[in-house]
Amino acid sequence: MSDSVPMTHLRFLVLCAALALGAAAPAAGASPAHPVMGGSTLACTGRVDPARPLVLDPAVRARPQRLSLEGTVLLDRCRTGAGDRVRRRSARVRVSGSGTVSCTGWSGLTGRARVEWFAGDNRTGRRLGTSSVVQSGRNSGGMSAALPRGRVTSGPLTGARVDSGVTYGLSALRCASQGVRSVSGPVWVRFTGATVS
Repeated sequence: MSDSVPMTHLRFLVLCAALALGAAAPAAGASPAHPVMGGSTLACTGRVDPARPLVLDPAVRARPQRLSLEGTVLLDRCRTGAGDRVRRRSARVRVSGSGTVSCTGWSGLTGRARVEWFAGDNRTGRRLGTSSVVQSGRNSGGMSAALPRGRVTSGPLTGARVDSGVTYGLSALRCASQGVRSVSGPVWVRFTGATVS
């Protein structure tokens, strides 16, 4: 059986977003579609790049162990919280992170991401700069706890808080018995608290 797992519903994969983007966990069973918010918010939906899935090394298993994560997320349909179109229509996000992780908990998470913005859909058109994101917030917990957020430290949207989520279907029993080595599927990301254009 393949180590690669399609996403539907379970909090573990949100941990992958925490490692990668400094994500905050959505509620269990939440839709991957981004929440609708007003004000200075940029919200995008997308997916893990099928050609560069989020790879966990070593695989997550029942016993806590230090691991790293690398992969690429593709963002599209970027809008303001009110649903208005913006100049930054799509992005390619290269993510990396590390932490001590098991099927039931995590600690010592660090994560970084580089968000390359494009004026057109599907990463076409003029390039509009690169945002650097680092993990911020709480740094340990169980899979049911709130996970770290991120913050943009340079480039477009500097100062914005970053929340994101991904969902998948994998039981804790399967995680413990088979491990999880890579993940792919739908993603939402929200940037809040910076000038959106």
